[in-house]
Amino acid sequence: MGSDQLIELLSQVSYKLLPVAGLILLIFLIVFFKGLIDAMKSLKETLETTNEQIRKLDKPLETVEDLSNTIDKVHNASKGAIGKGINIAKDGLDTVVEKMQKKKENNSGSTIIVEEVVEDEKE
Repeated sequence: MGSDQLIELLSQVSYKLLPVAGLILLIFLIVFFKGLIDAMKSLKETLETTNEQIRKLDKPLETVEDLSNTIDKVHNASKGAIGKGINIAKDGLDTVVEKMQKKKENNSGSTIIVEEVVEDEKE
């Protein structure tokens, strides 16, 4: 068998096998794309179900957000009230200390009773 005959034989085999290989490739591509389309449909259904579940969670999350905002408002109000209370107590203490110092200066070294200072303030 010569090289010409071998090339002729390979040509005939290729002529018959190429359409078969093309058909197999075409079938493979059809099966692949069908599976891909089915996966996309399944993905679409999954995304729709997930979207429904997220919508169901919206109301409870709104409630939690409202509760959080209320807690923040209460915290800020209590912080402000405590700060004002501390300032009032400080101002009152400063006033008592001032009165005690004045009374001490007037009494020149005698004992000062806090109740007397407070009572003098009331009058």
